Amino acid sequence: MTMDQSKKWVEQANEASSQEIPKALFEARDAMLNIRSHMKLMGMAARILTLKLQNTL
Repeated sequence: MTMDQSKKWVEQANEASSQEIPKALFEARDAMLNIRSHMKLMGMAARILTLKLQNTL
């Protein structure tokens, strides 16, 4: 990475729009946790047995 490229990264990180990235990542995390929760409920409703190792992932 050149010095100009690293300066651009620093400038972008300081901009207000850079707050959108963490927000999007948190939204993606919440969506994934919601999906996992619903999949677990579906498995329980179908009476599917899971290995203990799978529950800790």
